[in-house]
This record gives sequence, structure tokens and C-alpha cells, in this order.
Amino acid sequence: MTYTDDGPDTDFIEDCIKEEQIEALHPGPRPGLVKLLVQGKTPIDSLSPISDRIKELHPDLAAIGIQSRLTSIKKVQCGFRGQVVIAGVATRIAPRDANHLANVAKRSGRKVSGASWYLNLFMRDDSDEVYCKVDRRDFARLATPIIDRGKSGKAIYAVKGTVPLDFRMIKVTHVVYLGDAI
Repeated sequence: MTYTDDGPDTDFIEDCIKEEQIEALHPGPRPGLVKLLVQGKTPIDSLSPISDRIKELHPDLAAIGIQSRLTSIKKVQCGFRGQVVIAGVATRIAPRDANHLANVAKRSGRKVSGASWYLNLFMRDDSDEVYCKVDRRDFARLATPIIDRGKSGKAIYAVKGTVPLDFRMIKVTHVVYLGDAI
């Protein structure tokens, strides 16, 4: 017990009485609750669920033809030198036509000759998200399988490409489907 100049500290005594009353009403967690907490599973059982899923699907990426080391998307910044390889979930798959009226208007009415479709792709790993673009010249080879598979927010891909000096994005040169997120 603590004392003040005027006598015993009544606030301290009241706080002790309240704690004893609370403990009497709630003696501790029930055994069933303890079991749920110990064996509990949540959608976020890992701090790096995408990386863990990739390791579960493909413990050895070299076995499926990916020789390069994966780069965290957070490290992909403007001016990244050379080729970059990332792996993550495709959060948005958006095919676009370069000859759409709005795009043609931006080019003062000039249409693109030849193939006009390109793919805007947003990839997310455990660290960040980045915009990726499949050029119209590679649309049939790279974008069509991604669009056909679909599963935005589920499909996991490895993407290889280059990063421009002046804009944070990846110009895609290769894509490998790794599997689906859980």
C-alpha cells in the first residue's frame, strides 16, 4: 500500500479492488479458446505469402527455365540497369487497343499500323506493386496466354524485362506462369 501526506492512497486501493473483481469474473481463457489460438490458421499466416507460395510451387526455379535471380518489386526503380526478373501475382490484366479513339486523339489522329493491341499488367509481390507493359509487337506471343488464363489477383507469373530510365515500369520481354495463389 502506498501513502501520501494525507494518508493511504485511495486511488491505488480502488484500482486493486477493480482488478480483483475483473479477475473473479474472468478467471482466464477457456481451454477451447486456447486451442483455437494455438492451432489457428488465417489467410495471412505468413509475412511473405507470395514468396512462400512460389517456393511451394517451384522449389527450384532453374528446373522450369528461370536462371536469373528474382528481384523484389520494391527494388525495381527508374534506371535499373539490365534485365530484371520479378515474380508476383497479376493484380490487373488490361488489354488495350492503341487505335482506340482516345489513344488516336492523343497522337493527333495518327493510327498505329500493324498490330495495335498491347497489355497493361500490374504485378504485386510481398514488397510492392509495379506496372508492366507487353508491347503490341509481342502481344500475340506474351499477352494472349495471360489474357486467356485470366485469374486477376490469383495467377502468379515470373516476368522478365527492362526498366526505362525515366518511368517506373517493366517493358516485358518474357513471361512464365508459375501457378495460382491460394
